[in-house]
Amino acid sequence: MTTPINRRMLLAMMGVGGASALAACSGPGSTGGGDAERPDIDGAIEGDVSFAHWRAEDQAAFDDLITTFVDQNPDVTVTQDITPSNNYQTQALNRLQSSAVGDVFPTFRGAQFTQFVEAGVYTDLSDTDVVGQYQSGLIEAGQSDGAQLGLPYQVVLSMPVGNLDILSDVGYEDAPTDWDGFLDMCDKVKSKGIVPLAWPGADIGNAGQLYNSMIMNLQPEDDASAQIEAGTMKCTDDWFVEMLRRYAELRP
Repeated sequence: MTTPINRRMLLAMMGVGGASALAACSGPGSTGGGDAERPDIDGAIEGDVSFAHWRAEDQAAFDDLITTFVDQNPDVTVTQDITPSNNYQTQALNRLQSSAVGDVFPTFRGAQFTQFVEAGVYTDLSDTDVVGQYQSGLIEAGQSDGAQLGLPYQVVLSMPVGNLDILSDVGYEDAPTDWDGFLDMCDKVKSKGIVPLAWPGADIGNAGQLYNSMIMNLQPEDDASAQIEAGTMKCTDDWFVEMLRRYAELRP
C-alpha cells in the first residue's frame, strides 16, 4: 500500500469482490434502498464494524489482519459474521437489509451484484484513495452507472494445485500447455497407481474450480457465464459442448 490505512479504507479493502466475488461497504446500519452514497472518509476511526462473508477457511487470516488494524486503531471493533456460501447467496441481502450484520460484505459477481445494486446497499467508493491503487481494467466488474461499488476481494485458484514431486517423477517439470498434454500428464500419474485428480470430501465447490479454468480457456467472450444466465448464450453452443466433451474425457 502506498498510503496509510484508515477505517474507511479497511472497509473498502475487506468488503470487496474478487475472482468469484465483489463487495463494498453498506454503511453502518444500512437498511438498503436508494442510490449508493459517497462515504465521509474524514470521520473518526472508531465504532463497531460487522464483516459478513462466507469464507470460513479464511477466518484466521482475516483475524490477523483485523488484529493488526485494531492495534493501530483501538477504538474500532471488527466482528466476522460467517455463513456457508450457498446460504450467503440466498440470504445475504435480507440479512444486510435487516441492519443486523454487514457493514462490510463480499458479493458474488453477476446476478447477486446486480441484485445488491438494485437494493441500494452499496456505498460509492469512487472517491476513496484505495480505488486508485488498483489497475482500472481489473475493477470494472465492481462498477455500476459510473460508480465504483466494489473492489477485488479475493483471488481463488482457478486450477487444482499439484504435487510437484509426483509430476516431476512422471516427466513434467513444467505444466502442460494444451488439453492433450494435460490428459497425457493425468495418464502418466495414473500409471504410477496414483489418482490424478481428486476433490476433498467430494466437494462440488472444488470441482467448480476446474470449471473456472476450462471455461476461461474456451469461452468466446469474458462475460460468457453472465450471457448464459441472460439467455444470450446457450449451453448448446459449440464452445460449451466442447467443454462438456473434455469433462467426459476425464472419466478414465
